[in-house]
Amino acid sequence: EGVSGSVSCFCVCLFVKLVTFKMGGGHHETLRKDPAIEAWATMRETTLKHFKWTPRTVGLSVLWGAVIPIGIYETIVAVHRHQDKRDGTPSRQFPSLFN
Repeated sequence: EGVSGSVSCFCVCLFVKLVTFKMGGGHHETLRKDPAIEAWATMRETTLKHFKWTPRTVGLSVLWGAVIPIGIYETIVAVHRHQDKRDGTPSRQFPSLFN
């Protein structure tokens, strides 16, 4: 066991040193790049150059910029009014967007 343990320890230490050398030694040419991932990353980095207003982007902007925030706000106001009515306390005043 003494010789076998020494050999395996030596192999593990050698492997760790080789991996560390390769990882830290700047051997990046051994990496294989996926063309699809590289194209996606390039498109993400240059979004402003390629962005165009289309009916879909306008719709998504209106949805996430107005409809959802207004819906959340009105839901919160309705919940508070319901709680005030249930508890018999005076209704809190909220600036309403539609009343």
